Amino acid sequence: MLSKVYSASILGVEASIVEVEVDMSNGLPVFHMTGYLGARVREAEDRVKTAVKNVNHPIPSSHIVINVSPASIRKSGTMLDLPIAVGILADMEIIRKSALEEFLIVGELSLDGKVNPIPGVLAMVHEAKKRGIKKAIVPVRNLMETELMEDMMIVGAGNLAEVIDVMNDDDALPVGCPRSSEGLSGNEPDFCEVKGQEMAKQAILIAACGRHNLLMSGPPGTGKTLLASRIPSILPRLTNEEMIEISKIYSICGLLDHSSVIRKRPFRAPHHTISDVAMLGGGAFPVPGEITLAHRGVLFLDELTLFRPFTLESMRQPLEEGEIKVIRNGISVNFPSDLMLVAAMNPCKCGYYPDRSRCRCTDYDIKRHIGHLSKPFLDRFDLMVHVDKPKYQELVWEDVEEAEACKELRILKDPYSSKSMQKVVERVVAIQKERYRKEEFSYNKDLPAKALETYCVLDGEGRALLKRAYEKYSLSARGYNKIIKVARTIADMEGEEYIRAPHVSEAIILRNLEESEM
Repeated sequence: MLSKVYSASILGVEASIVEVEVDMSNGLPVFHMTGYLGARVREAEDRVKTAVKNVNHPIPSSHIVINVSPASIRKSGTMLDLPIAVGILADMEIIRKSALEEFLIVGELSLDGKVNPIPGVLAMVHEAKKRGIKKAIVPVRNLMETELMEDMMIVGAGNLAEVIDVMNDDDALPVGCPRSSEGLSGNEPDFCEVKGQEMAKQAILIAACGRHNLLMSGPPGTGKTLLASRIPSILPRLTNEEMIEISKIYSICGLLDHSSVIRKRPFRAPHHTISDVAMLGGGAFPVPGEITLAHRGVLFLDELTLFRPFTLESMRQPLEEGEIKVIRNGISVNFPSDLMLVAAMNPCKCGYYPDRSRCRCTDYDIKRHIGHLSKPFLDRFDLMVHVDKPKYQELVWEDVEEAEACKELRILKDPYSSKSMQKVVERVVAIQKERYRKEEFSYNKDLPAKALETYCVLDGEGRALLKRAYEKYSLSARGYNKIIKVARTIADMEGEEYIRAPHVSEAIILRNLEESEM
């Protein structure tokens, strides 16, 4: 007798549909598994035998051969426990075979028959839907991950006995899960809480509108980290497709904690001691790194000059291309890395340059401090803004009662509150998506050089100003193009079709070229 069950396996940040073929026949008792299997898959024999026995269906002494195809895909993990058990039970005629071709089945088994949660369920169900499979049985603790998967019957099973009931009767268990009401809470960090720093806020607003990379430099304690932590609050809301894309990555990494999908843009802030593999992804069997966990969101590198130079240099290609290819043990995996890079640093070792009344660093010390960052890496930043110490008057809050009374008014009317800034960002993003609707990109940051002449038309004064900046600061071609892209975003914010000299001038100022050339 032969039974065939649809299941899935994970490689990188994608799932592949696999077929678990089970054949039971007379002969010497054996439990043989084939199909390019990892160690944890091969350990399924003892878990499956014991789990099936403990739900009162002991497996008879038989010659059991299990093949997981295609053999070209390496299978790892424990998600094949449940489909193997289902295939065996179908061969024992405890589960009707006609139901097998309708379901995707994934899950880990405990010895008592309980179905345990596994990573990557959302990716597996999403791939099954693309393959035309309309039903799925998943661990009940993974059910909330699948709430955005429409037009599928998804059942959460708590134990093997429930799976048997579902396979024999579709109405045996409730289908799907309640929609999560999770959203943006009222306690989200808001830009109106940051006093002063208007220039830095304007630079952040421009960066968010065009998804530009941003570098903030300034003395310690001026609010660089505070500003960066609030950037996700002004980015456009995630679409359903983006939620699924991000949640698949977090599901595979086991970071969803069996809760709902990701509804807010990621904000990742790794410590400067992070290893290359943790940042970029990799390992014996490649797993995503921080640049992939920040996909569609923000990657914040605080104390930028303390990161290892090799780690930063390795990020140059992923930042440009929006993905990174990792090859380990003959396995090639593409990890997405389409993100907004934000970094913060002190201008010198003590942090107070160019305030010579406090800074005692020599010119050599300053050059050595900045020298940790190569010119090619700095070229990846579209905007470089200096964050100065705020004035005392900017730090003084209103009377406590008055501040509490007008807090909501500040949020609504402050041009640099998160709510006001997000409206600007969403308006400008809509302009870009309409302009680039026929292209493969959607943001000004991603404009290829060949498209600049088409979408970034400068007036005569703007072109002349850009020429002078190019010659004065010995700009690279990449730096030259980035100024144009930022100017395009500034023009979009003002509703201008063409890029004028004031837009170019602001883009040059926000590039902070004098400091970047040190």
